Amino acid sequence: MITFAFFILVDWTSPYIQYITGRKAEDVSPIFYQDEDGATYSFWNTIIKVNDIEQLRILTFVITPFLLALIGGLLVEGRIHL
Repeated sequence: MITFAFFILVDWTSPYIQYITGRKAEDVSPIFYQDEDGATYSFWNTIIKVNDIEQLRILTFVITPFLLALIGGLLVEGRIHL
């Protein structure tokens, strides 16, 4: 979860990044939906139906990585007992 959250922040290949750099939403290649930030963006956009671009940015690049890192950190914190 921590690694997934890290790659959401450092991989700049989501449809949001393509939109910000001047491409239309229809011109974005489907390959951009297959990495961490693209999958998260697609999850919020198509499954949860958030359509506002600024809300998508906050959910994709702020809320989701924070929650994933927090949950991953809590899971790593516990010790393994054999």
